[in-house]
Amino acid sequence: MVIDSRSRLVVSGSSDSNKSGGELRIWKLGRRFFKKTPKMSLIQSIKTFPIAALAIRPTTKQFAAAIPRYWSVSLSDKYKSRQPLFGLSSGNEVTTLEHDFQGIGSLSFSYDGRFLAITSEDYRGGLRIFDLTTNSLICADEANGAQRVAFSPARNNLATINRRGNFDIWTLEG
Repeated sequence: MVIDSRSRLVVSGSSDSNKSGGELRIWKLGRRFFKKTPKMSLIQSIKTFPIAALAIRPTTKQFAAAIPRYWSVSLSDKYKSRQPLFGLSSGNEVTTLEHDFQGIGSLSFSYDGRFLAITSEDYRGGLRIFDLTTNSLICADEANGAQRVAFSPARNNLATINRRGNFDIWTLEG
């Protein structure tokens, strides 16, 4: 689940217990934002692939949903080795980025929304970074076996961690 505090929207994702699909839900938060159980109204519910992770793109009204490996192996060509970006209020697919992973372990947007980093869910790990101004792949790395990724909220630094608990700090320039 992720929250966009500017638009007061919440995006949640789920997987069916039998791994046959999932659901994306977009919620509008009520006025009492910091109440323990805020009032929320469902805006959109979309049957889709199972959801492994979610991230909202800052400065735009888009979000990314990660497809788990067990599902991407059996996917039609539409989402196999592709990372879709969706419209925040509509839930419609806006664009798709090409990659070579079987499934996505985690994803994170840079603070300015320019970059999207994704990691592989498989045992080898791996990192891909996309420049969203051109929708192009700018970094492909398997050397550190990244399984999880997170951008710094203030600058273009990102951290990756692998299965063994080793982490790396990256700085994107440009």
